[in-house]
Amino acid sequence: YDAEHHLKAEKEDSYGDGFQAGIEQGIEQGIEQEKGNTLREKERADAEKNRADAAENRAGAAENRADAAENRADAAERELLQLKEEIRKLRIQLADGN
Repeated sequence: YDAEHHLKAEKEDSYGDGFQAGIEQGIEQGIEQEKGNTLREKERADAEKNRADAAENRAGAAENRADAAENRADAAERELLQLKEEIRKLRIQLADGN
């Protein structure tokens, strides 16, 4: 029995076991970190999509307001034309003496 040789073999085995455990732990930490990065990227993408959706909704609301304003302007123009026609008819009646 060679104690020095036995101790050297035990150290080599222990080093190999520790080295392998370190590699496995590093891989696990890398996987967990990548999962975290992926989750943060997804959260950022979701937040950006929400901002884009909100901007699109605001644009749609602005378009609806513009359409409503145009409809009111068209109605006012029609009413103005009707009033002008009534004034024209009244002037004709006055001119005829009726």
